[in-house]
Amino acid sequence: MVTSFNPLRVYMYNEGMVRLCTHEYNLNEHELKDSYKHLTNYSINKNSDDFVENRNADEDDTGSKQSFSAFLHKLNSEGKDTQKLLREIHDVAAKTLIAAESECYPKCVGMRGRDCCCFELFGFDLMFDENLKVYLIEVNIYPSMMSASPFDKRLKYSMLTDALHIVGVPTGASISQSQNNNASGVKRDVLLETKDELDRASTTNFTCVYPNKRTVKSLDYIFESRKSNNDIVKNWILYGGNKDGNGDNNGMMMKNKPDYCERD
Repeated sequence: MVTSFNPLRVYMYNEGMVRLCTHEYNLNEHELKDSYKHLTNYSINKNSDDFVENRNADEDDTGSKQSFSAFLHKLNSEGKDTQKLLREIHDVAAKTLIAAESECYPKCVGMRGRDCCCFELFGFDLMFDENLKVYLIEVNIYPSMMSASPFDKRLKYSMLTDALHIVGVPTGASISQSQNNNASGVKRDVLLETKDELDRASTTNFTCVYPNKRTVKSLDYIFESRKSNNDIVKNWILYGGNKDGNGDNNGMMMKNKPDYCERD
């Protein structure tokens, strides 16, 4: 989920859906046309005689669609480094949206202050090889919110609830004030805005994948151009203000960084 492109703020939901083929995968050249071996799409595999439907949200570790948390639990039981896997997944999401930032930001500018409660949900389709290397297949700008099973319903309803909590839908009066400020040239307090949003996010099942202490240092080289708002937030996360730790950015002093800036 992206709540802002200037400064860029990207979150990833900690739960997800693992879709499995209904026929065991192999590279037999005589079976390459078997879609049930090579595609995990629900719309395809639901027609297979081997498709196992989820009928209980609490049984999310069986069937043809399982929870991401159940998948991680299985990998942990096999001694896999799931923390490394999660870092790589978060980096894929952050890198993808940083790469798209230069195209998306001008469209936000065109809203002229009417974007104060806007956000975008993206659906990332990822694939892992036997070494748990992460591959990005595609990004959906209209991820399906349909609930085909009890697990689907719980996952998507919980995710949407948390997303709306992070965004913090404002009242009519605050929307009007935001638009008036924009029209009169009043500068946004990006630190206060970011801190308030991160405070809300810390109570949800979303993880901020950008900006955090690791990614503002390791991924900044991907940005096509620098933006002062990204630099302001980066400076706050790394130093709690200016480089001496005592500064005042954008009219607001924040010497102490909250715990969520250290995560990931």
